Amino acid sequence: MADLNPGISMLRKADPFRPNPRSPMSEMRYGNSANHEREGQNVLYGDGHVNYEPSPFCGPFEDNIYTGQNAASPNLMVSPAGPGDAVLLPVD
Repeated sequence: MADLNPGISMLRKADPFRPNPRSPMSEMRYGNSANHEREGQNVLYGDGHVNYEPSPFCGPFEDNIYTGQNAASPNLMVSPAGPGDAVLLPVD
């Protein structure tokens, strides 16, 4: 679980597909949740701890938690590609 997926509306100046794990913060903001002014998101991990993460690339293997690994096009409504793919779907 984490803060709301930022990609639910492009009108909110979000594009979760834009940054990569090594993007500067100016680019990372496009992939972060809007809940904290796009500076990061709270993420609840499977072991029960919560971290504030400044990047959406905090899933397994630097996985973007808001996008699917094998999304052929910018489509947020995808199933995980495998056990190392974390996808938190947008819900408005």
